[in-house]
Amino acid sequence: MGLVESIAASCPVAAADLPYAHDVCGDAAVYFNPNDPSDIAKTVIDVCHDKSTLDQLRSICANRKDRYSYRRIAEEIARVFELVKA
Repeated sequence: MGLVESIAASCPVAAADLPYAHDVCGDAAVYFNPNDPSDIAKTVIDVCHDKSTLDQLRSICANRKDRYSYRRIAEEIARVFELVKA
């Protein structure tokens, strides 16, 4: 998953303004209309030229990446198995 890999690497993310991307990235991304090539280009160019936004996204990614650690995912899957077992 490219979005998760970007977050794990604390890379700024520009993502399609779609529910799955919001679920994965939350406020760790800037969003563009995936059906509008000019909006995609504008969003990417704008974020690349805005150091403040880049720094903010990197910081948010660094704080969010633990959500996707193998340990956390395994613990959540185990929790589901325990609930089903009960």
